[in-house]
Amino acid sequence: MTESMLIADFDMSELMLREIKRMGVNIVLDDFRTGYSSLAYVLRLPVNTIKIDRSFVLDLDIDPDGRARPLVGTVVALSKSLGFRALAEGVETEEQRKVLHEAGCDSIQGFLVSPSLPAEEFFEFVKERNG
Repeated sequence: MTESMLIADFDMSELMLREIKRMGVNIVLDDFRTGYSSLAYVLRLPVNTIKIDRSFVLDLDIDPDGRARPLVGTVVALSKSLGFRALAEGVETEEQRKVLHEAGCDSIQGFLVSPSLPAEEFFEFVKERNG
């Protein structure tokens, strides 16, 4: 579920997410950003994982002004301190993966791991990866 979808009708979204979580489904908040509204909403939601927006990940291996790494580290630390797992999207380089790993990010997704795959190819990909 994306952040913008939640904000459109927050109270209804919160009720539906709580019911879904009671069924045992893990909930991931997609496209998380660090604005005030994001933080205010996320505190009320029954999410398991915060998916860090790729816009935060893009500059990790370049980081011309030295701000990208501390920002991502702060988002990861915030996620964990609130009891959420941290997942970063849009990871394309080994340097980005390394920085995220050092920051304590739990999971990554992006072209470094694999492009999006149709279901049949996904199952084959998993089989190959797991021997």
